[in-house]
Amino acid sequence: MQKPLTLLILLIGAAVTVNFLAAAQALLVPLVLAIFLSYLIMAIEESIRGYFPLPFREARWASMILALVMVMAALWLIGWIVAENLGQVAAAVPAYEDNLRAVLASTGEMLNLGPVLTPEELARWVGEEVDLEQMIGQFANAIQLIARNAFLIVLYTGFIMLERGAFTMKLLQLATTDDHKDRISHTIGDITRRMRQYIALKTLICILVGAGSWVIMIVIGIDFAGFWAVLIFLLNYIPYIGSFIAVAFPVALTLVQFGSLPLFLVSLISLVAVQVTVGNIIEPRLMGNSLNLSPLVILIAMVSWGSIWGIVGAFLAVPLTVIMLIIFAQFSSTRPLAVLLSRDGQV
Repeated sequence: MQKPLTLLILLIGAAVTVNFLAAAQALLVPLVLAIFLSYLIMAIEESIRGYFPLPFREARWASMILALVMVMAALWLIGWIVAENLGQVAAAVPAYEDNLRAVLASTGEMLNLGPVLTPEELARWVGEEVDLEQMIGQFANAIQLIARNAFLIVLYTGFIMLERGAFTMKLLQLATTDDHKDRISHTIGDITRRMRQYIALKTLICILVGAGSWVIMIVIGIDFAGFWAVLIFLLNYIPYIGSFIAVAFPVALTLVQFGSLPLFLVSLISLVAVQVTVGNIIEPRLMGNSLNLSPLVILIAMVSWGSIWGIVGAFLAVPLTVIMLIIFAQFSSTRPLAVLLSRDGQV
């Protein structure tokens, strides 16, 4: 009787937690994004102290200020590129429709298909197969959520950076025994180390993919190469499907911009090659087994967090799941969950 009751309590607790996370999205998402940013700043600050000359190596405040300025400048640049290009993309749509009509007509003649679909009919057919409106709406909602809370995210980040040492000391004060203190200290240290490592390396990987894709798009002459490169950089934080969704946009644009099948194939092969090379060769070498998450768990986590918080949830799925694994591993009652989440069962 004990086991069914425990299972029922766990299921009820999980349901309540999921509903709370969904209901408190507006409150929690800015806070979690701020935590993500703080880990990124800490990773950059550590690199500055390791590689830069004095005074950054000795004066931690100097390296921290430089890291903060670098991150804020990068965020401003990303926001500026997106804002500058969105209007231009919308203005170019009529010209792309004319090119798409020409591509459809030439394809129909080449394959002897008779009357071909108009762009409107093609859009209607795609809309029936894929809910593009929902996908675009979710992406727009995520951008609006971040934009609306930009000041709050920056404010949270500043206080997290100021309070990180004091917060650890407060948690240690709650411990009743030395064993509890050691466990809390180990858990916080493990979370900090692995999050800092993951976010730093993942950001570097996303930069490599975005920069490589930008060079290819510039060489081919694809419109708005900087905008698509930023999109590829951001969506590469989403495991597995994010990178290929990002690549689909410039590849499709190549077809309607140039109306050339060879250029379409060149852009498709080149951009996918960058994703595969970085994702399957460089990323495993850099990451190693530091995450210790099962690939299936990563996929399930992405879908689960995405269903709760949309695109932002998919973006944060891996770091949130790693934190859950580390915390679950510290308690005998939840350790089996940590084993199931891990790649090799060693937690």
